[in-house]
Amino acid sequence: ALAGVGSGRMVTVGALTAYFSNFEAYNTIPARTSLALQWTVGADANKKYTFLLPAIKLKNPRILAGGNDTDVLAQFDYTSIYDATEAAVIKITRAVA
Repeated sequence: ALAGVGSGRMVTVGALTAYFSNFEAYNTIPARTSLALQWTVGADANKKYTFLLPAIKLKNPRILAGGNDTDVLAQFDYTSIYDATEAAVIKITRAVA
């Protein structure tokens, strides 16, 4: 740790939209399930950033489109929580190949 810099608190919240091939697939993700969320930003080699939220809790599921035996588009709110394995709420990796 840097001198004079201590641990603090961080809250990461957001919303995500997910596609499911049908309601059976959607129902495998119950609300308030803990999942990891990861995405990479950038297109050039060694000029990318990968963001990892190692543990998020989903809540407030909303069906945006879909029905029985059809594709389902759903939106969830999420809050990231501390993950002991990563020892972080968010992890940012620079220069992903």
